[in-house]
Amino acid sequence: MELLERHPLASVRALARNARLLLSIHQAVGQNDTTGASDEALSSTMKQYQEALRCLQDPLLPVRGHGLIILQGVVKAPDFDKALVPAIMDIFLQALRDDDSFMYLNAVRGLSSLVDGLGKEILRSLSSAYMEGLD
Repeated sequence: MELLERHPLASVRALARNARLLLSIHQAVGQNDTTGASDEALSSTMKQYQEALRCLQDPLLPVRGHGLIILQGVVKAPDFDKALVPAIMDIFLQALRDDDSFMYLNAVRGLSSLVDGLGKEILRSLSSAYMEGLD
């Protein structure tokens, strides 16, 4: 996907970014597979997380943007599971690359929520993610 994101055609780059975001979401779903658990056993935060992942897979832009808003709520929840941080951070970072300002703004807000809640370690991870590839 990284090679396609550097393709000369803008349409190919946009499709590669969307595909990469979907792959990140599918990876997050696979890591947190709770198919054996009943709905009552899942915490409200995990239900929100799963709903956000479903929304992010939708082809409609407003629904995907709403998925990012739901993820932001998951991050702010008092019973937020810190094991979800890498997957959520990856989703927000992928959404930052979206051409649409609605997705970009919601991704920035989500990352801001992560920094507010977890502080230095998230900020350190963000700065290292942006420093990669810079000469």
